[in-house]
Amino acid sequence: MRRLIPDTFFARLFVLFFVGLIASHLLGSVVFFTLAPQAHRPPPHRSEWVGPPPPVGHMQDRPPPPEFHFPPRILQAPPMRHPIVWLDQLIRLLVLALTAWIGARWLSKPMSRLSDAAVALGQNLQSPPLAPTGPAEARHTADAFNRMQAQLRAQIDERSRFLAAVSHDLRTPLTRLRLRCEAIEAPELRERVQIDLAEMNGMLTATLDYLRGQAQPEGRQLLDIAALVHSLADDLDNPQAPLRVSGEAQAIHAQPVALKRCLNNLLENAQRYGNGAEVHIIDSRDECCIEIHDHGPGLPDNQLEAVFAPFYRIDDSRNRQTGGVGLGLSIARDIALAHGGSLTLHNAQPEGLIATLVLPRQRPH
Repeated sequence: MRRLIPDTFFARLFVLFFVGLIASHLLGSVVFFTLAPQAHRPPPHRSEWVGPPPPVGHMQDRPPPPEFHFPPRILQAPPMRHPIVWLDQLIRLLVLALTAWIGARWLSKPMSRLSDAAVALGQNLQSPPLAPTGPAEARHTADAFNRMQAQLRAQIDERSRFLAAVSHDLRTPLTRLRLRCEAIEAPELRERVQIDLAEMNGMLTATLDYLRGQAQPEGRQLLDIAALVHSLADDLDNPQAPLRVSGEAQAIHAQPVALKRCLNNLLENAQRYGNGAEVHIIDSRDECCIEIHDHGPGLPDNQLEAVFAPFYRIDDSRNRQTGGVGLGLSIARDIALAHGGSLTLHNAQPEGLIATLVLPRQRPH
């Protein structure tokens, strides 16, 4: 049966609609010839009788056949207003509609599979490849999609190896500089050099961790998100910038290390720029929402989205004492998107900034 199915979208469409048209015409013809009024033919005359002559009295004793008569309103109706004509058109329309519905479902299935595979690839680069099934066009598209996925994996693996080499090559001279820094006799100069080296090491660590986290996503497991938030708030406890947590939530499937890093970045930002924050955990059937409302000055409206770009900082001086490297929010959003969720910022009234982290309740693929 599978060999009889056409191999291309064009052939499938052509055969499908051709069969639909033939079926609609056949059904319409059956209805028309079955229900259409037939002209009554009188019984044959004696001279027209074929075969041996009937016995005497046969024609007189035989009752006439029953006659079928349509109501006068039907027989007198104009051709386009005849009920049988409309019934024929209705049957044709129903057959064509059914054929179109089946065809749409049949032909859209490969595209739906491709769409689902693209969404899965965006969330996890290690998702299984797309099975090359369906018509020729769908199989060719699946093959191209799988090749693209393989190339992306190869490029990221190559970048990971490059990062490992860069990490070793840069950390080694930084370590030597730290040792040589101790030989500087002037205390002020030695302290400034140590601060610069610490800043370089911090920038290198943040950049490598950001790239490494994109290349090697961890597996998911059941995580108590409320306990994680409370634990991080306790670890970051600072009387000058307190973090107050409220609300509870059921456990979700998540990447523990990545989600801890995401929340830690958000809470550190709230302490650094917002002088503390209120953290609200809002649980629902479909998702878990975490709102971090700080007490800082907020952000300009035109920068609420720009701050998620890697290495973007509002403070152009790039002083780590005031702004870090500019990767914290970018890392946090990437982790949220990897979980199928979202991270957004909006200004509160009359002051403050609210970071909203939404994590859907979904099991790992």
